[in-house]
Amino acid sequence: MQKPLITLIVTTYNQPDFLQLVLDGIANQRDQHFELIIADDGSTKETMSCIETFCKQTALPVQHIWHKDDGFQ
Repeated sequence: MQKPLITLIVTTYNQPDFLQLVLDGIANQRDQHFELIIADDGSTKETMSCIETFCKQTALPVQHIWHKDDGFQ
């Protein structure tokens, strides 16, 4: 499989309902020749669950990058 030419980066922080809307929109794209990186600023387990469910339902390459919530830096 070829590496996608497009990378879509979505940022999130403790808003799994809004993230789900964004992921639904991404899943409905006709052109699926891209990779998705979700940059997570220390969200809780609810966001992780939302992302895990999405990954099970899509063939898109998805990376979830999470780091500890240490406040604004």
